[in-house]
Amino acid sequence: MSDLRLEDVDRDGALADAIDGLHDGDTSRAGFLRGALLGSGALLAAFATPASAASAKARDVSILNFALTLEELQAAFYTEVERNKVLHGALKKQADTVGAVERAHVRAFRSALGRAAIKRPHFDFGGATEGSNAFRKTAVA
Repeated sequence: MSDLRLEDVDRDGALADAIDGLHDGDTSRAGFLRGALLGSGALLAAFATPASAASAKARDVSILNFALTLEELQAAFYTEVERNKVLHGALKKQADTVGAVERAHVRAFRSALGRAAIKRPHFDFGGATEGSNAFRKTAVA
């Protein structure tokens, strides 16, 4: 299996759009998001400090939609491999667990964003979800 590229996976340009949205204006919030993605506690802190200006709020929405797009990517990857039923044993159990967590992240971001949430993006994982070796290699990457 060849290595996946962002352009190949991101069928409707959702990730590219989300990344572009982060390049407008102040990037300090984008740096904060990187940390927030590592733990839900940091993400909750983002909501504890209300933005005072409309532009700051719009920026926060862009950042949260970027995070949502990444979560959608991960959830779609695990959901697709589950639907393909190609995993067995411990690898299947791990993928099922991680997939459930990723789908929970999507629900949380969608709930937080409400109507401001992006449309559900579409991804093409090529052969990465069609066998256990390809899945494992992609999941690790």
